[in-house]
Amino acid sequence: MARPWLRLKIRYYGSDWLFVESFFVVVDGERFDKAYAEFERDHGGGDVWEWYDESPTAKDLEMIKKIISSKKATIRFVGRQYHRDHVIDTNEKRALQSVLDAYEALAEGSSSRETYSKRTSASS
Repeated sequence: MARPWLRLKIRYYGSDWLFVESFFVVVDGERFDKAYAEFERDHGGGDVWEWYDESPTAKDLEMIKKIISSKKATIRFVGRQYHRDHVIDTNEKRALQSVLDAYEALAEGSSSRETYSKRTSASS
């Protein structure tokens, strides 16, 4: 079985374009910056959405874990002319925790299967 992989997906959704170029998250007063982030864009039904989708870095994972345990976390989408803030709510924090739990369980299971496979191959 292939090793699992994780993605960091950040999405702005609204009625006005921001043309997001960067974002940062403030977690209980600590700031995590993505000075440049390549966002894709689409629209429909009078709404627009812009999204970022990359493999998370170690710093991103640190940020996610701090968001999950935070009292307050806010993401600011920085566009060409405007910005929007979004407070990350309890349901979003729970969803982040669920994804990390699933990823870690799959990674652990993948490692166990690889170890078992190597042991059974060596004993044959």
